[in-house]
Amino acid sequence: MVAPPHSERARHDEERWPAPVATLFIVSTSLALWGGIFFVAQLFFG
Repeated sequence: MVAPPHSERARHDEERWPAPVATLFIVSTSLALWGGIFFVAQLFFG
């Protein structure tokens, strides 16, 4: 397997989110999903 040229690797690395932003996105998405689950469960079960 041939490694991509340096310019392609650099461009790919620039597309990645910084670690704190990615972590915040994952945590906030997880909290939103769990909040939605508990909200719907509360509606169903009183």
